[in-house]
Amino acid sequence: MEAALETTKDISRPRLVELRDIGKQYGGTVPTTALAGVNLNISYGEFVAIVGESGSGKSTLLNIIGMLDTPTSGSYAFDGHPTETMTPSEIAYHRAADIGFIFQAFHLIPSRSALDNVAMAGMYNGIPLRTRQKHAEEALEKLGLAKKAAAFPQDLSGGEKQRVAIARAICNNPKLILCDEPTGNLDSQRSLSIMHIFDELHTEGMTLIMVTHNEKQTVFADRVVRTRDGILSEVEDSQV
Repeated sequence: MEAALETTKDISRPRLVELRDIGKQYGGTVPTTALAGVNLNISYGEFVAIVGESGSGKSTLLNIIGMLDTPTSGSYAFDGHPTETMTPSEIAYHRAADIGFIFQAFHLIPSRSALDNVAMAGMYNGIPLRTRQKHAEEALEKLGLAKKAAAFPQDLSGGEKQRVAIARAICNNPKLILCDEPTGNLDSQRSLSIMHIFDELHTEGMTLIMVTHNEKQTVFADRVVRTRDGILSEVEDSQV
């Protein structure tokens, strides 16, 4: 197997994500290597796109960055703090307070209004109910959904559902937004509108990492990395 390439930029901004020699194997009769020797630095305020074919390791990498999964080997520091020394409660706190997640499938609770779905983001880090609701109202207004606050998911279009999911991800002002195929369930017009929202968030200074199979969307990112057979490499402009 070829040597893994370190993907890093000489950026003066503080580093938020630092991955060193990250490996991930899944057990079984024949163990599967999902990631092999991955090195990746991401600074505050960057927008990084991760592209790759299905099964290339990109979603596994995103799950490790989001502390939803743990690596088999290597080290991961989040905002300067080694994750391998964190307690389960510390990891849960960082996931709730510092990371916003946006998924392809929206993951909205059908029995809750748009406002309640967004407000739930602050439940796990002890934010009082009234403050959560205020933050949720502000996030929905930012996403152009103030008039849909009382609507339930079944009454929303696909694009509106994803905007509610984005509002939920940003309402606690997290340090990092992780997007896993965020436009996979949307048509091209709605996908473009979501990408423009990400572009605006990035312009405002948010740090975003997006996994996508749509290479046209990488034009919105500061830089692009590619996963292939569990190995990460930097993509030159001419390759995208």
